[in-house]
Amino acid sequence: MITIGWVFPQTDFCGISIYSRNYIKAFTPSARVICFDPFSILSDNAMVQSDMAKVDLFHIQYETSFFMLNDSDMYGEILSKLQKPRLVSLHEIYEQHPGVFPRSSISGPKIIKWFKQCLYDRRHPAQTAFRKHLRIRFGANNLLVHHHFHKEILVKEGVPPESISLLPHPVPVVKSPPFFQGTDSIIRLGTTGFINPNYDYELLFSVLRSASFPWRFTWIGGIRTSDQTDTLHTLQKAISDNGWEDRFTITGWVSEKAQDEQLSSIDTYLALFKNRSSSGSLARALGAQKMIITTPMPLTQELTVQSGSDTVSGPVLICSSSEEILSAISRLRTNPALREELLKQVRRYAEEKSYENMAARLYSRYQELLQR
Repeated sequence: MITIGWVFPQTDFCGISIYSRNYIKAFTPSARVICFDPFSILSDNAMVQSDMAKVDLFHIQYETSFFMLNDSDMYGEILSKLQKPRLVSLHEIYEQHPGVFPRSSISGPKIIKWFKQCLYDRRHPAQTAFRKHLRIRFGANNLLVHHHFHKEILVKEGVPPESISLLPHPVPVVKSPPFFQGTDSIIRLGTTGFINPNYDYELLFSVLRSASFPWRFTWIGGIRTSDQTDTLHTLQKAISDNGWEDRFTITGWVSEKAQDEQLSSIDTYLALFKNRSSSGSLARALGAQKMIITTPMPLTQELTVQSGSDTVSGPVLICSSSEEILSAISRLRTNPALREELLKQVRRYAEEKSYENMAARLYSRYQELLQR
């Protein structure tokens, strides 16, 4: 039996932590997994050191902030302690990180450019650290990504394609029937996940303001860090300004079990992303067998190629505007055949990409890596 050292932040308030715990559960009993918090690896704790000696390979769940301590990059030091084969999962990969001016675009005379770059590195330590880690290919014997476009970005950056493995984001399958009230009832809309600036709230507000049907909307989640407080306040102000206090609910952080219970009462899931490289919340909605309307981006376009007609070729409907979203909701309400076909695609995708199936495929990658 292989012993895996799974490196991730062991906290409830992190999607990658939830992902890790679900994966680890799915491995039982095929593999032994020992969990390591990133900074525990740097400690002199005898138990941690003993556990590290038992590991056959390390699987690092990478997000740049996991390895930052007081704005200092500790990733290289942590890698130096992991003297076994290393597989690194990259969860968020962008050509240019959204909302951040790219360092490569800094210009000016040599000394001025150098000064600007130093100032940039102080102001954006995580983005600078990511570029540094990319240059060393994240210290991995093998990189694991969730989407084809992730791999394409890495190859453009000079990473050899043979060192990159593709394994879709696993789905936590919930064995509960989909919920749908019917054409004359209140339509229950919603989404899950942390409140964050990658969601297109203006598009959501436009949909809700223009809806001709009675609706309720539930945001199942809350803020992850204090950095998201301003986004939460903006959302709360819009709810108040529009008089939606009695039909727009923000639950705050809830457990996975509570998320599934809340999801069961949603008719249609609105994944209206502005920027998103991967999405555990979308995977959870697929596992809960929800009808999903989402915005076009590489992540969602890899799931389906169909948008605005009454045929379905994937587990989500892609819409670009509030008018298209409202039209899709109307079609789902009034066209049982469309509704059932979409749900059939959702069920098929969820079963194929379940944590159990993905764990079996990942275990094979571990075996391949150890045989090299």
